Amino acid sequence: MTQEETRVIETCRLNYDDSYSRPAVAAAVLDLDDAERGSWKLVATLVVAGDLKTAEKAHNQREKGLKISQRTPFVPTLPRPPHAGYIAFRDKKVVLFYTNDLAATPIANVVDGSTREAQKCCNGLGFVQRWTETEVFRKSNVSAPAIACV
Repeated sequence: MTQEETRVIETCRLNYDDSYSRPAVAAAVLDLDDAERGSWKLVATLVVAGDLKTAEKAHNQREKGLKISQRTPFVPTLPRPPHAGYIAFRDKKVVLFYTNDLAATPIANVVDGSTREAQKCCNGLGFVQRWTETEVFRKSNVSAPAIACV
């Protein structure tokens, strides 16, 4: 059992996700729309480090004395929280899972499920039994991240 930790795995809707990870999650879901059943992507969770308003205000103060051509837009630092991420899994439709119980933190923002890194982060692969259009008597096994097979 874990001490003073909450481990979460839940399905979620994309329109309820208002985090900084949303563009990467939306891109992963869009990529999986045309993919075959059983395809999946791992998306790293991004959070804002520190007070965003204060950092943006300080950046704007530093930029005030510069010419317009020399000014740069404000880009917040977005660290990845450890062991957290989204899994976009293609079943009949794309299903989105959020978890903070990954085995490792993803290195890139979006990692394809066929890579060794994504499989390692999700504690390997498992199988989900699904009806596809070819079976009559038995369901077929579809490969999925082990975290989503529970």
